[in-house]
Amino acid sequence: MRIHRTLVCAVALLLLAAPQASAANATLTIHFANQGLPLEDPLQGRFYVYDPDNDESYVAWGHAARPVSVPEGVYTVVIKYVNGSIERQEVLEQIELRGDVERDVDFNLGVARLTVSITSGGLPVPPFAASFNLHRAGQRGTPLVSRRPGETVTVPPGLYDVEIVYRGPEGLESKWLDGYALEGQKHETVDIGAPPARLGVTLLDSGRPLDPEAGEWRAYRAGAREQPLAEGRTGETRTLDPGVYDIGLFWRAGGAAGERWLADVEVRGNVDQRVDIGSHDDHVTVHLRKGSRPLPDAWFGLYRPGERAEELYSAGSGESIEIRPGAYDIGCFLRRRGVQAERWVENRTLEGAVELEVDLQFEEASFRVRPARRGSGDDVALASSLLLVVDSSADMATELEDRTRLEQLRDTLVPAIDSLEGTDTSVGLRVFGIAPKGQQDCSDSTLLVPVSGLNRRALSRSLDMLRPAGRSPIARSLELAPADLPASGARFVVLLAGGPDSCDEDVCAAAARAVREGGLSRIHIVALGGGREARRRLDCAGEYHEVRSKLELEALLRELLREVRRGGEGSVALFSPGFARLVVSGSLLERLVVTAGTYDVLIRTGDETFTWPGVEIRGAVEAAAGPRPPRHR
Repeated sequence: MRIHRTLVCAVALLLLAAPQASAANATLTIHFANQGLPLEDPLQGRFYVYDPDNDESYVAWGHAARPVSVPEGVYTVVIKYVNGSIERQEVLEQIELRGDVERDVDFNLGVARLTVSITSGGLPVPPFAASFNLHRAGQRGTPLVSRRPGETVTVPPGLYDVEIVYRGPEGLESKWLDGYALEGQKHETVDIGAPPARLGVTLLDSGRPLDPEAGEWRAYRAGAREQPLAEGRTGETRTLDPGVYDIGLFWRAGGAAGERWLADVEVRGNVDQRVDIGSHDDHVTVHLRKGSRPLPDAWFGLYRPGERAEELYSAGSGESIEIRPGAYDIGCFLRRRGVQAERWVENRTLEGAVELEVDLQFEEASFRVRPARRGSGDDVALASSLLLVVDSSADMATELEDRTRLEQLRDTLVPAIDSLEGTDTSVGLRVFGIAPKGQQDCSDSTLLVPVSGLNRRALSRSLDMLRPAGRSPIARSLELAPADLPASGARFVVLLAGGPDSCDEDVCAAAARAVREGGLSRIHIVALGGGREARRRLDCAGEYHEVRSKLELEALLRELLREVRRGGEGSVALFSPGFARLVVSGSLLERLVVTAGTYDVLIRTGDETFTWPGVEIRGAVEAAAGPRPPRHR
């Protein structure tokens, strides 16, 4: 993008008055202020030095706490103020820099801040369940800025229309604060009423999910079965008011039609009903705990005794599933980033209504690595590079809310990437699943946008051309990712997928090699829609995140890109013994929570790499990055 020049005479005259010096290099220091006060963050005031004959790329850049050194000569200096959605740019042409030039610049811009807390029935909503948008008063097109509940926006003072977006009984709904006068710092609390509930119904036939075209469900007010209040295909989820419902199940299987009713089902929060149409009276409920504490994010699966490769049924902790009577192995699982627990109840006979409680009995520990020379001049944030790995397989044709997963991803990803504008972060795009599914191509992974700078146009055009098509070679894509990124700096991969690898490759091993041998700092896996099967098969590939709406995706991408912008001083990764499987990774100084045990540790800081095999992590373990691992306690 070419610079639109605006001559600001007053500041230019100050810079022209810089003292002469005979040194080969000149140093330019600018002390920024706004309305007479120092900037809250040095990065809010930035300046870029350009050769007058080349305004496409700058020679050097600095900020309020970082002067620049350039060869003496005549330059164009671009001054920027960036604070939230407030931006101002001034261009100073033909500035002669000799010796040390040190001047003050005051932007004199008004700043207003707004924090919005969103509650439902007086209780805070979950962070990903709502958002608020600011629009210019009377202009309700694209919002100026969007944030999650509790976050703060920074904008110029003035009149705004504030939109509160949340998921209501009929889908996405909104409330408006019209003509909101914003100046200084304000905090508003908006209550959206009683929280909606979500009901999902999955029909099984002898433990296997029924084809979506072969089964459907309808929810009615209890005792009033004339007009359905919500309906969907098997496997789909709908939002409705909390309450008690009668649920009708309808299917065609084996050439015959079937119907069954679930009476007086209480629907509050998220309810997932799984019903096997081959059974009527036999079901099992498993409550998973750690001591006396329930584990709502844990789940269980039923397997034939001794045959753990194929799961017959699965459900979350506290949920009931209908089964065929018989003997089963019951696997109980928890995956919460670095905390991973598993316990088996073997050869248990299940008949009639069975309710079990299982204690997973795991011990948590924490691990933190400090930079070796914290506070020295060598400790600087590493430049960041980011490879986006995007799924274009047939899995992305499945709906997420009212649009396909790929459409939601396309609409969300490029606006999120805009937050990297003005940083040193390089971004590229790799895509898998472009080839038609009929080709069964498990090598179908292509680098569409090289990792070099921030080419927004190329990213947008590449995403626009994608159509859900082929297979999902996730392991193959992770193997190729390290070669796509620069050899140095903080190297991130964010993989966005609609489901697990469909090529029967070892995703766990591929991810471990990419971090251990390929030098990746961190892999984030974003599952659109996800589910327990995706979590089970992908949580070993990196930091696993599941999103079920566009709002959740937008909020998660903002969080991940903040991490990419920071870069950090280095990374730490924990593996299972033998470096076979990636357990958890993070930045130096980040406290990683894991299941107590023995891990292999890989640390990267600057140009140095340290490997610590067989580190016992129990309780709270801290160590400094270096060749020597911490001693066992």
